[in-house]
Amino acid sequence: MSTKTFLTNTCLTLVTCWVFDGSLAIGQTKGGPVYESPEAAVVDPDFSVQGEYVGDAKALQVVALGSGQFQVKVFDGGLPGSTDKVAITQTMELPSKGVTELFASGSFNRIYRTSPTLNSKPPAGAVVLFDGSDESLEAHWKPGAKKTKEG
Repeated sequence: MSTKTFLTNTCLTLVTCWVFDGSLAIGQTKGGPVYESPEAAVVDPDFSVQGEYVGDAKALQVVALGSGQFQVKVFDGGLPGSTDKVAITQTMELPSKGVTELFASGSFNRIYRTSPTLNSKPPAGAVVLFDGSDESLEAHWKPGAKKTKEG
């Protein structure tokens, strides 16, 4: 997955949380900033660490909380969704130095997962909430929702 695709999916998730929950303000999250573009996010040193990592028997999800702090979830058996035998064994908050030391052993490799249904057509009878058209925006979203330049 490219950096641009990863950031687009992350931004869509954040916007979705804001639209449905209303607890996040545009331009910020509970832990840090929301970037206007993938290029802007890449300059944040936390961005380069955030992600999913897989080792021989364990997997990690590393989430940037802002200000150099990270939440690390440790899973036995792989990452959620990869198998039925996944169990979370530990959740911890670490500063960036602690995360760097965790990866210094070289026993974890960063991975980028994509959905097997990415770019697939919706199943028959599905309600498509947004297909890029103004009509779907008006039909399924509250007034004030706007499209980006890219649609």
